Amino acid sequence: MTKVISANTQYNDYRGMIAIDKTVNTDIEDLFREKGIDLDENHVVSFTFNLNRGVISLYANTTNLSYEDILEYAEIGENIPIKVYYFSITLEEFLTYVKRLNFTVTDKYDIQEVEVNVIEEIAV
Repeated sequence: MTKVISANTQYNDYRGMIAIDKTVNTDIEDLFREKGIDLDENHVVSFTFNLNRGVISLYANTTNLSYEDILEYAEIGENIPIKVYYFSITLEEFLTYVKRLNFTVTDKYDIQEVEVNVIEEIAV
């Protein structure tokens, strides 16, 4: 089975980007280890955070390929072989592994970065 790793919801009303800073003492890979994912043999290529009606599901996409091998797969257009682990957690538990979280969404535009000219900032 093949799949595309991307952010999506049922209707994709808003699409965007996200950035996460790890905490000093723990990070999300510690959470994956605590859930029984063997990161000595595999490493996390990506993970998907899905919040649906108060329930958070995390999907860890792992591989035993090196970073260089992953780039080679991408360059020649081959699918990266991954194992997908998934589990549910609370938002409070997830946030203990995150120092800062920032996400930006746009209405109907599928963009990664865009430069804008801010004409005014208004506190409300």
